[in-house]
Amino acid sequence: MIPSSKPVSGFWHIVRRVQHAFVYHLYVKRALARTDLTTMFGLRITVPPTVFHPRFFRTTRFLGEHIAGLDLAGRNLLEMGCGAGLLSLLAARGGATVTAVDINPAAVAATVANAAANGLAGGVTGVVSDLFDDVPPGLGFDYIIWNPPFYPVEPTDHASHAWNAGEGYGVLDRFARQAVDHIRPGGKLMIQISTEIDAGAVLPLFSRGGESLRPVASKRMPFETLSIYEISPRGHGS
Repeated sequence: MIPSSKPVSGFWHIVRRVQHAFVYHLYVKRALARTDLTTMFGLRITVPPTVFHPRFFRTTRFLGEHIAGLDLAGRNLLEMGCGAGLLSLLAARGGATVTAVDINPAAVAATVANAAANGLAGGVTGVVSDLFDDVPPGLGFDYIIWNPPFYPVEPTDHASHAWNAGEGYGVLDRFARQAVDHIRPGGKLMIQISTEIDAGAVLPLFSRGGESLRPVASKRMPFETLSIYEISPRGHGS
């Protein structure tokens, strides 16, 4: 059974916010101003300034563990918001042909460079795009994955797009409307949400057109629960 994705409230919500602030100011803020090198899942990842760092947040590791367990051989996969490219590289290592998309040009450049550094250059193509705006037309995908921003705040620069989903989760709303047009028959969207997000506002965005939405993995941790959902567009089957 997948645990509830209701937002954390009260005392534990305050504790979680304090924890986030501590991690941000002690580690993340410094990392955003420098080029850093980390190793995860046996992959060496260079993270340049302004690019989301996969090491500091549990969301990337949890979604990475799930992706590493999928049968992706021969699949076409798009990762939205690729950051430094860890999830894209995991998918490529699993046999997928990957299109890595980010609004931040530094993130796309890092993903392409990291793919080459890990011997995966032939499996990863980078695209700088605001969601699907500049994804080449005619491309269809078996999987579209996204570890989305969690906070309903307007992004103010490239770095903040990794955390802020726009007022009223407008970025997630646009993604949900556009993504269904890029899924092949039988394909799926895959998103991760946290108890940091208002699931009651976000999940209906992915089922309003009759899409099938089901939880496939969950991880309960102190102060936070992460859940991964698969969405099958209407008429695409299960």
